[in-house]
Amino acid sequence: MKSDATPPQIAESLLEEHGKDRALKVVNDGIMEAHKESDYYALSIWREVKAILQSKD
Repeated sequence: MKSDATPPQIAESLLEEHGKDRALKVVNDGIMEAHKESDYYALSIWREVKAILQSKD
C-alpha cells in the first residue's frame, strides 16, 4: 500500500485483502502500536480508517 494513501483507500484495501472482521483487527493493532509509539498522526489515520470500516455493512 502506498504511504500517501488516504483513509478511505486504506479501508478499502484492508477490506479487499482481509474482509471486515480481520481488517478491524489490523486497524486495532495499528491503533495500539501508534499509542505505544506516541505517533498521533498515525493514530488519527487509524481511527478514521476504523470509523470507515465500522460504517460498512
